[in-house]
Amino acid sequence: MENKYRYVWHTIIGLSFTLFIAGLFFVIGSFDKEMKIGLVIAWTVSILSLIVFTSAAVYGFIVHRINLLRNSADRIENNLITHDSLKNMEEKINNVSNIIKSSYELATKDLLREANNFGLEMIYGSRSKVEAELEKLLIRANKEVAFLGICISMPTRVPEFRELVERKAKDGIVFKFLFMNRKHENNTSNFYQQRAKDEYWPDWKEGIGDLCEETERNIATLMAVRSRLSTEHKRNVRIGEYTAFPYMSMIIIDNEMFVGTYMFGESCPITPMYKIIKKEGGIFSTYHSHFCKLWESAEKNEEGLPPQSDKEFNKTKA
Repeated sequence: MENKYRYVWHTIIGLSFTLFIAGLFFVIGSFDKEMKIGLVIAWTVSILSLIVFTSAAVYGFIVHRINLLRNSADRIENNLITHDSLKNMEEKINNVSNIIKSSYELATKDLLREANNFGLEMIYGSRSKVEAELEKLLIRANKEVAFLGICISMPTRVPEFRELVERKAKDGIVFKFLFMNRKHENNTSNFYQQRAKDEYWPDWKEGIGDLCEETERNIATLMAVRSRLSTEHKRNVRIGEYTAFPYMSMIIIDNEMFVGTYMFGESCPITPMYKIIKKEGGIFSTYHSHFCKLWESAEKNEEGLPPQSDKEFNKTKA
């Protein structure tokens, strides 16, 4: 009930109740008296006051309940409005989220498309994961296999690799292994020591992580594989030592390659590698050219190899 009507209702209730009580006193005192005009009026006033009081009370109760229902309806409506506002806000947030998601997906697709155009096919979290794929690729190899690194540890670490090199070399596949030069010229030996310090930092100390000795073991392992081959196939296992800063490691198998960089404070097996396939206008040829230039400049290990004819020399050089 509104405030401007509430005091009127209260006044009517009060007056009717007062008149009823006043008339009641007169009526009660008239039970043993004759009915005169004053008593009739008193009776009439009392009865009318009772009727007005009762009517006003019932009216007020009904109006009060109606107002309660109206207030409840208003609150429900306000809540519905708030709910609709939240729903609209949720829809707007979802719309923005969908736009962002669509933009991200488009950007990701564009990025992947560009990467694929350049030949980038896969990124491996560690070099150790690449080895699981190498065996399948080596089995299918039919032209060229090349390894570039500092000390290339697979020949010593993986017996199956040695057996696979020997078998594929007998099938005519040429393997090229490029190690960093072990000689002390041009401070090359310092590269070995520096890489050992970088890889084992901060726990490196003299005598730990001697990569030069590891290189000697791996080269000796490859030479042992080469020694078991026939004279015809010995030149299919080629060994070279480059004199340059060790920028990266690389594995080339026909039209696919894996490229990884050397990272400070990280062991080589846990650093990432990138798989690149040969595509026109891609980056395969850039990395392949890097290997070819290093191989051309490298000092070749010819120990145990038969003399090379001019025809064979030109073929190998090409």
